[in-house]
Amino acid sequence: MPSLKTEYLGLKLKNPVIAGSSDLTAHLPTLEKLEEAGVGAVVIKSLFEEEVHLKSLKQEAELHKNINLNAEFQSTFPQIRYSGPKEHMFWVKKSVETLSIPVIASLHAILEESWIDYAQRLEDLGVRAIELNLHTAPYNWDKSGSEIEKEQIELLQKLRKKTALPLSVKITPFYSNLFHFLKEVDQIGLEGIVLFNKPFFEDINIDTEENRFTPVYNKSQDIRLPLYFTGLVSGSLKTPLCAAQGIQRSSDIIKLLLVGAACVQVTSVIYQKGIVFLPELIQGISAWMDDKGYGKIGDFRGKLNRENNQDSLSFSRSQYIKMLMQSSDDLMSQLLI
Repeated sequence: MPSLKTEYLGLKLKNPVIAGSSDLTAHLPTLEKLEEAGVGAVVIKSLFEEEVHLKSLKQEAELHKNINLNAEFQSTFPQIRYSGPKEHMFWVKKSVETLSIPVIASLHAILEESWIDYAQRLEDLGVRAIELNLHTAPYNWDKSGSEIEKEQIELLQKLRKKTALPLSVKITPFYSNLFHFLKEVDQIGLEGIVLFNKPFFEDINIDTEENRFTPVYNKSQDIRLPLYFTGLVSGSLKTPLCAAQGIQRSSDIIKLLLVGAACVQVTSVIYQKGIVFLPELIQGISAWMDDKGYGKIGDFRGKLNRENNQDSLSFSRSQYIKMLMQSSDDLMSQLLI
């Protein structure tokens, strides 16, 4: 049987399938089921600094909503304070103590001191690595893209110095020059880069004329974005890449490995098909490798990235021109895939 072992974040994983950060990885019983299903590692649901602040404000409002009804109410809840990130840290520690597969923490803060403080607290809990979620919405009209990127690079540099844990950074594709940003990240000495974070956007209910949030799960065609950029950069970066978005089938994982990903993160497919689908997803990789005669992932990983691909037009604008030169029937069949 082929070996599915891979290495990411300096960790030796039994296979390249990681359960990505979500509500699914926020509860110990679900994490245990994910381990039983055979995933190589889990990324715990992110610790969001904004969520900590909002819960604190909500509790404060709840405790004081009746404070003026009776003088005695002023001392009903003396000195009660919201626990802040302690609640998150508690169940992260329980997860680390319970699971035998690597537990990777996920962090999304606002203030620089919070990034450093939370990262150090998570390190003390025994997690094997930390995934830094850099997604942010630039609301400042006076700040340039280069200023934002400079701040993010400086933050990563400081975090690298403040913790000995393996670190990865999860980014969006929304950079003016993604290649330059990845080059800057590559020089910091992190142990992983995740391509890409899936941002959540507002929707509108036209009947009530209100904003609403509706989850949008990835589809298989969404793999094209991480597939394209992983294939473009994997041969030029020292930092291992983990691909995310659009992974619905074993063939999607195989494609991403072929263009150079060290591993993948799955989330949407678990919501859509259930944890019970994961063994089939993992077994499909093994079956394909067996059919092709590959004994280990290293035998084919990166075989089709830009540096190794024998098709010189791959991952270039020439590929677009090549498609336009095809007959109209061929072009339509390509567009309908």
